[in-house]
Amino acid sequence: MQTRYPKGNAIFTAEFLPDVGESGTARYIPLELTPASINNDMLTYYQHYASEGILSACMFNYTEWIQKKYLLDEDKFVKLLGEKFNETRLKLNKLLAEKKMIIRDRLVDDLVSLYMGYEFMLDFFVDKNVCNKESKNDFLGMFTDILIDMQAGVRHRQSLISRLINSYAS
Repeated sequence: MQTRYPKGNAIFTAEFLPDVGESGTARYIPLELTPASINNDMLTYYQHYASEGILSACMFNYTEWIQKKYLLDEDKFVKLLGEKFNETRLKLNKLLAEKKMIIRDRLVDDLVSLYMGYEFMLDFFVDKNVCNKESKNDFLGMFTDILIDMQAGVRHRQSLISRLINSYAS
């Protein structure tokens, strides 16, 4: 059977997991947000920048940067992506194994994609002098911790759901 990679992302709010089949569930990354999860002052701060068009200008500059830095030699970029993907997958699998967390390969691949996207964005920030390389590494470390902690929460919820289903079955 041919491997089919995720082709998009969806963000939605719901009280229940949507019926997206086994494959979709394997790639599902839930984030539970409570009122305490939102810093309203920070949200207001960034909403101001969004209303002024500053965030969209940043995204435009980011995509221009990607194009100029990486897409002039597409083959080289594809090779770089493959190498970074494999390297990051090994790193995350090692961290997950150290925490005795076993998750599906597809979900690890999704985490790798999130990590790589974040790393590219931080590289853009370094090139534009928004942060330095040391800060970039600090941010990547924090982001890695978030990804791993997020999976610990998913694993705990999946364990609870499995126990509930098994209790109904018996």
